[in-house]
Amino acid sequence: MEKREYQEIGMLIGITAAVYLGIKYLLPLVSPFLFSWLIAWTLLPAVTFFKKKLHISKGVGGTILIGAVVAALGLFVLGIGRLAVFQLGKLIQNFPIYRQLVETQAEKICCYYDNLFRLREGAAMELVQNGMENASKMVQTKMLPEISRQTVFGVGKLFSALWILFLVFLGAFLIVKDSEDLKIIWEESLWYQKGRSVLRKLSETGLAYGKAQLVIMGLITLICSIGIFLIGNPYSLLIGGGIAVLDAFPAIGSGVVLIPWGIIKVLNGQLFQGAVLVTIFVICQVVRQMIESKILGDRIGIKPIFTIIAMYAGLQLFGIFGFILGPVALIIIKASLQSLW
Repeated sequence: MEKREYQEIGMLIGITAAVYLGIKYLLPLVSPFLFSWLIAWTLLPAVTFFKKKLHISKGVGGTILIGAVVAALGLFVLGIGRLAVFQLGKLIQNFPIYRQLVETQAEKICCYYDNLFRLREGAAMELVQNGMENASKMVQTKMLPEISRQTVFGVGKLFSALWILFLVFLGAFLIVKDSEDLKIIWEESLWYQKGRSVLRKLSETGLAYGKAQLVIMGLITLICSIGIFLIGNPYSLLIGGGIAVLDAFPAIGSGVVLIPWGIIKVLNGQLFQGAVLVTIFVICQVVRQMIESKILGDRIGIKPIFTIIAMYAGLQLFGIFGFILGPVALIIIKASLQSLW
C-alpha cells in the first residue's frame, strides 16, 4: 500500500474514534444546548428583522418570539394529547370487543391448521390458549410490578424533562440576545479557524438529514391518519403516529403493519378497506423515496445500505437512540473526511 492509503486509513480510524467518544461522552452533556442553538438559529432572522424595522431589541424580540413558540407548542401538544387520550380511552373501553374479534379470528386460523395438519379438533387452539395463559401469568408476576415501579420513577423523570425543556428555551433566549457577541467569539476560536470547512459541511448535512426525517415522519403520520380515518377506524391518529415511527426504521417500515392489515381486510371480504391500506403503504413508500433521494441523496450522498449498517452499529453501541445516532455519526465521518482530505 502507498503512503497516501495508509494516511487515509489512519485518518478514518482517528475520525471514527473521535466521533464515537464525542457521541458517547460529550453529546449527553451538550445536547440540550444544541436544541437551544437550533431554536435560536431558526428565530434569529425574525429577531433581526424586528430590530432593524421596528427598533425592538434582540432581548425583547427574542422573548416575544420564544414565548410565542412555547405557547404554540403547548397548544399543539395539548390538542394532540387530548385527541390521543380520547382515542386511547375509546380503545380501552372497546377492548373486550376487540379481544373477542381476535379470539374469533384465532379460532378460525386454528381450525384451518387442524385440518391442514390432520390434528384432532381444537389441538391448535389449545396450544394458543396455553401460550396466552403463560403470557398472562408473566405479565401479572413480572411486568405489572415493573410498570408500577417505573411509574413512580416516571414522575421524577417528568420533572427532569420539564427542567431540561426550560434550560433549552432559556439557552435559546440567551443565544438570541447575545448572538452578535457569540458570533465574534466563535469566529475567533481555534475550533472555527481549524475546522471551518468541516463545520460548514456538518451544518449542511446535519440540517439536511434532520429536515428529511422530520418531513418524512410528519407526512407519513398525516397520510396514514387520513387513510385510516377513511376506513372508519376511530384510532387513526394513534395508529398513524405509530406507523410513522415504525417507518423511520429501515429494518421494519410501515409495511409491517399496513400489509398484513390490508390482507386480513381482503380475506374478510372488506375489499375497499384492504385497498385503502395497501394504497397508504404505496404512497408512504413513494413519499419516503422521493424525499430521501432528493434531500439525503443530493445533499449527503449516502446510499441506503450504509444508512442501515449505521443504524445497526448505532443500536449496538448506543442503545435504542443509536437508530438516530448511527446515521448522524456516519454523516459526521463522511463530512470530516471530505473536508480534511
